[in-house]
Amino acid sequence: MAPLLWSLLALELSLLSGGATHTEGDDGYRYSAPLDPDHILRLWWDVDYKTSTVNFRLRAHHESRLWFGVGFSDYGKISNADIAVFWTDPEGVNHFQDGWTDEEGTLYIDSHQDYRLTSASATRHVTTLEFSRSFDTCHDHDYQFDNGTTHIVYFLAPGSPGAVIGTRLSRLDHGLQRVQLLKPDLPDVTPPDDVWTFDVTAPEVHVPSKETTYWWYVTRLPHFKSKHHYEGLIQEGHEGLVHHMELFHCQTDPDTHVPLYNGPGQAEQKPPELASCRQVIGAWAMGAQAMVYPEEAGVPIGGENFSPYFLLEIHYNNPKHKKGVVDYSGLRFHVTKQLRAHDAGIMELGLEYTDKMAIPPRQTLFALTGYCTQQCTDIGLPPSGITVIASQLHTHLTGKRVVTRHVRYGVELPNLNRDDHYSPHFQEIRRLQYPTAVLPGDGGLSIQQEMCVNYIHYYPRVELEVCKSSIDTRSLGAFFQFLHEMENQPTSPAASPTENYEAVSWTPLNVHLLTSLYRDSPLSMQCNQSDGRRFPGQWEGMSQPHIQLPLPAPTRNCPDSSDNELDEETKRSVKNLANQLLKKMKNDGLIAELQGAHSSDGGLKQQQQTEEKVQYGICSRTTSSRPNTGITGSASQPTMCSGISEYHKKRAEEALKDSCLNPLIEESSQTHKESRSERKKRKKGERSSWTSKGWGLMKPKENPTDEEKMDLMLLKMRSTIDPRQHYKHTDIKTPKYFQVGKIIDSPADFHHRLPNKKRKRTMVEELMADMEFRKQNKKKYLEVVETKKKRQAAYHGKPPKNIKAKKKIHK
Repeated sequence: MAPLLWSLLALELSLLSGGATHTEGDDGYRYSAPLDPDHILRLWWDVDYKTSTVNFRLRAHHESRLWFGVGFSDYGKISNADIAVFWTDPEGVNHFQDGWTDEEGTLYIDSHQDYRLTSASATRHVTTLEFSRSFDTCHDHDYQFDNGTTHIVYFLAPGSPGAVIGTRLSRLDHGLQRVQLLKPDLPDVTPPDDVWTFDVTAPEVHVPSKETTYWWYVTRLPHFKSKHHYEGLIQEGHEGLVHHMELFHCQTDPDTHVPLYNGPGQAEQKPPELASCRQVIGAWAMGAQAMVYPEEAGVPIGGENFSPYFLLEIHYNNPKHKKGVVDYSGLRFHVTKQLRAHDAGIMELGLEYTDKMAIPPRQTLFALTGYCTQQCTDIGLPPSGITVIASQLHTHLTGKRVVTRHVRYGVELPNLNRDDHYSPHFQEIRRLQYPTAVLPGDGGLSIQQEMCVNYIHYYPRVELEVCKSSIDTRSLGAFFQFLHEMENQPTSPAASPTENYEAVSWTPLNVHLLTSLYRDSPLSMQCNQSDGRRFPGQWEGMSQPHIQLPLPAPTRNCPDSSDNELDEETKRSVKNLANQLLKKMKNDGLIAELQGAHSSDGGLKQQQQTEEKVQYGICSRTTSSRPNTGITGSASQPTMCSGISEYHKKRAEEALKDSCLNPLIEESSQTHKESRSERKKRKKGERSSWTSKGWGLMKPKENPTDEEKMDLMLLKMRSTIDPRQHYKHTDIKTPKYFQVGKIIDSPADFHHRLPNKKRKRTMVEELMADMEFRKQNKKKYLEVVETKKKRQAAYHGKPPKNIKAKKKIHK
């Protein structure tokens, strides 16, 4: 009975949270998820890694005729989506096609039909479609599947559409569901027979009517020694209220009493003994399912020297400030006395919880990076290292993309975890497809567009629990002081980082300077033990690690369009061959036959069985002499197939079989010999496309980097920066041809050269570090401000301060 209880409990969580469920045994589909709140649409799927294909089953329950679609987009919008559409036309013919939407959500039919329909059935109230699609089709309008978060989009509409192409899906009933589509293919873990469960839930929490609340609840567990698995237990209806939960073990002596506190975590009157409750035992975040450890590891609780006190922290997210909400959420543990080979632990990687690293306002994309340096792993990991088995990425509300990179001796290894379409509303613990070994001296960095934490689950358990970083405090203070001196920004050394960030007027130049500061400044490391104390060492002002050999970019198994690019002469030859081929098809009667198939739709519907009707990428075959009635529940069930009919496809292949394009292209290319003047003109055009006379065959800069744009802007302002020298006026436009060189010092100037520590990457950074320039720029700034005041006073007819007003003479 224990294995059955295990399955039911995992299913209970999925129904409460609305996420994907594990449904192995349902005709080969291992996963499923409801798409809409009314449970009209449900999607099943299974992953075939051998063929890089996902097999789907889509089932719709309806009282009357409707048309619908399901697809994928980057972050769950119905616009710019890859979508498969099913509808029934007024004549009762069913259609299933691959489509896409533009930025406004308007539907179009894809020229490449990549959703392969395998079977279909329809009754009066249920329509079932089974189809498949490759991970990557290499087509522009198709979504590329990965092992990160997948946003499934859908739409529903009653009746039959008058016209599918051009329909604005954003005006129809639509929504989204988040899943991990490409789940790892892992063997199932059979639980022992003695598994039992217990819950740690907060007792009757009256959630405050404010946006963010961290609630603490201390409880005492029974005395036992065993391993456990856990899952989130969310009260029904509160799925959007509970953001994440953590269970901390209080690191005290077994006989030490810890007050059973139940209240806000930020309250000043909370007991000081709670500072010892810092070791993470269990964690859950929005969208997560049950975390099942492999058979070789489990998390230990209990024992002779084990404190029975635990602190449950629940983060409530209440942006609408709802009142009168009472919550009983918590964690559920699966416990067994059969100990496993290794004790498992949880480690935090990424950015430190601090206000020192902020994102400026009005930014569409801004990356923050947190480091776990090799100095920390050297002191915190055993010589044999650890094995990472799972990962949980966590951010707050603006996170869009999270990557955890793994570096060993300057060489970047495969990513520990990556989610290019991350959503803060779907933060599940994900088992890794392949366990990753992390050794002493390894380093890593977590990159994303907001606050960043990665909870890694690993074994064997070690004392290192937190390996996170932030910008060095002194470097941040110097940055605010620089803004105060150069731009008269109202920053102050006595103010907090939050106050200084809010006081700055964030221009594009200041945003660029802050990005450079985050990229190049020293680090403040949090290399902490399980009791909250740092490991011995110097953790302030540490240099940022650098990757000497980056991981190569992932390759796609797609034909290279650049290799297949044809010149104008070859295109003309292909066009001539296409006209010849079209003439041949007309002579063979194939064109007329295809046109007749499209013009006689009504006649085809009345013909006997095995007759087909071509429908722009799909055909429908009937099994009776009467017209197809589609989903109205008639005895004749329709079957559908994508693409043109097999008969016409075979005829087209036969017509094209005798027309091999490559030999004909070679023959036609020899029919016209290029003259000397034509060749000279062609080569001149090729040279002008990428070089310019007098610039040493310099290639044009089509997309200059931000650093290059800043340096070019600085060069245009050089007469202002150095008023003692006269400079020729430069064009305001960005030059087409330019290069950045490197000054090589003479050996004779070895003792007078600039040290490497004082060298900067760009001219803007060089000027920022130049004290004389800062003084001159400040003086110039004050002169400009004073001139501006005089002009404003003259315009309004008022004398400026400290200037004697001249008497006006009125005639």
